[in-house]
Amino acid sequence: HFLTIMLVLSCLAALGLAAGQTFTKTANSVLSGSNSGGVYDYPHLHQTLKECKALCSQDALCKSFDYQTATTNSPSGDCYLSYDDKNSKTVARNTDFDLYQVTGAKSVLKYFDSPIRGAYIQGSNDGGVYQQMGLTAESCAAMCLKDLNCLSFDVGRLTSAGDCYLSYERKDQVGDRFIRIPGGFYTDFFGRDTLDYYEKKANLGTACPDGSVSPSGHQDSTLPASRNCFTCPNNTFANTAQTTCEACPADYVSPAGSTGIADCQRTFVPTSTDLLATGDRFVGQYQCRTPWARFFYIVSSGLLELEVLAISKRGTAYALQLLAEFDGEDGFYSYITSVSVPELTNLTNLKLSLPAPNRLYPKLDGDVINEQGAGATANDTALTFSGSLSGVCLAGSTFDTHRVCHLPETGEVFEVGDQWVGSFTCAEDSVFERTARIDFVVYDVSDDGKTFRALYDFTGTGDASAGRYRVVGSYNPDTRGVNIIPDGADAWISRPNNTVTADFVGKITEDNLLMTGQRDINPRCACSGANTTRTVLGQSQVVGTRCGLGGHPTNALAIWCYVYDDCPDSELDTATNLRYKTCVPTQECDSFQVHRVCPDRGINGDVCGCVPSFDQDANTTLTCAVRNFSPREDGTTVAEPWCYVAEGCLSALPGPNSTWWRKCSSTTPSSTVATTPVTVSSTTLADSTTQADTTTTQADTTTQADTTAQADTTAQADTTTQ
Repeated sequence: HFLTIMLVLSCLAALGLAAGQTFTKTANSVLSGSNSGGVYDYPHLHQTLKECKALCSQDALCKSFDYQTATTNSPSGDCYLSYDDKNSKTVARNTDFDLYQVTGAKSVLKYFDSPIRGAYIQGSNDGGVYQQMGLTAESCAAMCLKDLNCLSFDVGRLTSAGDCYLSYERKDQVGDRFIRIPGGFYTDFFGRDTLDYYEKKANLGTACPDGSVSPSGHQDSTLPASRNCFTCPNNTFANTAQTTCEACPADYVSPAGSTGIADCQRTFVPTSTDLLATGDRFVGQYQCRTPWARFFYIVSSGLLELEVLAISKRGTAYALQLLAEFDGEDGFYSYITSVSVPELTNLTNLKLSLPAPNRLYPKLDGDVINEQGAGATANDTALTFSGSLSGVCLAGSTFDTHRVCHLPETGEVFEVGDQWVGSFTCAEDSVFERTARIDFVVYDVSDDGKTFRALYDFTGTGDASAGRYRVVGSYNPDTRGVNIIPDGADAWISRPNNTVTADFVGKITEDNLLMTGQRDINPRCACSGANTTRTVLGQSQVVGTRCGLGGHPTNALAIWCYVYDDCPDSELDTATNLRYKTCVPTQECDSFQVHRVCPDRGINGDVCGCVPSFDQDANTTLTCAVRNFSPREDGTTVAEPWCYVAEGCLSALPGPNSTWWRKCSSTTPSSTVATTPVTVSSTTLADSTTQADTTTTQADTTTQADTTAQADTTAQADTTTQ
């Protein structure tokens, strides 16, 4: 009965506006170049006028929207939300649209200290880089308020107008990285000039109660009631100090004033073995071969995302409608496709048609596979959709995707076995971007859920090979912020040539299913300031403090500096016992996004089963148990049961003498994969010094194995930051 009542309430109030919210209409007009609040222009995203008003009302920062009226060439339904209004953006005439502006909306710049002209924080754009997107100081401030981690922003003027850089730091936290140019003008290497610095006020007052929102996330008596901590409508929710009422997932409902995603309840309980449901999303990678000249072909790759838009019963069959989005080396393109299937419990040989006139796009032909076996429902199983590409793609073209999780039942942000799949984008030059697939596989989570460790896998961009290194992450539940960095000096597991590590800073959505943010150079590989004195060109000089020429430990012509001891991209200067790196240009790889797909098929499969190991000292066979010696490289104690596993297990951790291990339980199966039993000595396992030498040798061997595949990378002027 509760679900029935909630569904009725949803139908009656889903389109409700914030109490007292009104709009002023300007016919045949748009707010030129301002869509910062959201774009709904795909046919399946079209909104009615009432729905568009509701979307704007649920976001306390929304000040206006453009709504497309019906024309002879296209139906109505395009909805463009904006954090600007006529006070910060120009109103332009457009007979296909009407402009609606929120009554009583006020500037949000009052929540920031007075700007510092011609100033910026150098190298601190973790909240996002938005260039040439038409953002004003007003809309940039709104985007900063929307992110609880954001503390300041830089916004462009004059030739930089439209640029916005969000930062998770204040000027008093960054030392000499806060740059202030006399006279208020600044021009960088790329010709962007005149940036202004805004800092969020340290005290914004009392936070809005859970279930309500305001433009700052805090109470403000100067605002009308319709804008000041107003209650979120049905089917949405908000936590403390939020600016936006987040929508419940598809097929979930909630009462007005809901305080978290846990308040969202299913309108039905899935009991069938159907493999697909409306709203399902698959993410992964594609590789397309296209003809070039007469006897050659070009291989392009990138990220593939598929979304199930609708499922309908037509007679004895089912009609599926899907959105396919390709984001790769050859650009971004998408199309909506449909297919008829006799049943939803068996989706092998699923052929998706190409709608005219998109015959030059890749065509998908593959299998949706239930990886947990017969009897599992679509709600609790790991699904893959993989197969071949045709259409514009030649034979041998493939795709491989995983289904994004439904709402995690435990509510935990990170769980052992979870896999996050997505991409990052690198700017190769001013007009061309390249997208590469990345994966995080979580293998350890602290009891409080605030620290986790994962394996980070990446595919190459251009001619770069794939690689892997270990990372450690921290999570802030108050701001939902996450920071992921390489896990120490020995983080690399497989390192391609010309590749360096990176850190990831961003945030996780309320449903714990999407992580987005920025990628930066690993801060532990920045010049540390350490130095030594060496003879350069016949003179004694202090070297190593910052990137410079001369005094390099092995190459007199290389630019270099000393770095921190835990930089995985460094080498040891035996003369000083300090770590150093060779300074080279790196690719500009900014934004990343990864979706949570779970569980990871490599965590609980046979390849992760315990490998029987014989302990010569104890004269016994080792299985899953607590032991009086450590399997770790550094010899530190493992209090929980553990066992040796095959190297191919994604959750495996490296141990001394080429061993691999992971924590286990009495239910962990023994591996059925053909493996050679591991013979070890407890004395040898505790010797971390021996392992350090072994690891170095392995890393060198891996690099050498990749040399052939990397032949073309020597021609590149930069190093890939992965």
